[in-house]
Amino acid sequence: MDELHLNSPAASHRTTPANGVSWLADPANLAPATGVNVSVIGAGFVGLVTAAGLTQIGHSVTCVEKDPQKVAELSDGTVRLYERDLPELVRANLSRKRLAFDTDSAAAIKDQDIIIIAVGTPTNAQGECD
Repeated sequence: MDELHLNSPAASHRTTPANGVSWLADPANLAPATGVNVSVIGAGFVGLVTAAGLTQIGHSVTCVEKDPQKVAELSDGTVRLYERDLPELVRANLSRKRLAFDTDSAAAIKDQDIIIIAVGTPTNAQGECD
């Protein structure tokens, strides 16, 4: 199977080339971040996947999480969520200095071009959104 490139018409369809390396975690993608500076508030499933995807397409992302243990684990490349290729994307973009994790939301949102809030929606005792 031919390698899939980001600018190809088929880029929206994820495949793994014959060499077994996903195009998402392509080790040849070593360019520095050239996009915008983004903060993602929340490093849960939605926030972490969003942050990893944005870094992979060239943006610089700081992901904010209130749990310091989770920030330490993610900063070391330990991902405890299952999403195909997510651990590889996180580790690759940490090493490329495109992705960072922090507990300080005020510092993380300073001078950012975009701020994405990806936290859970609070519910009442009946499970309804308030």
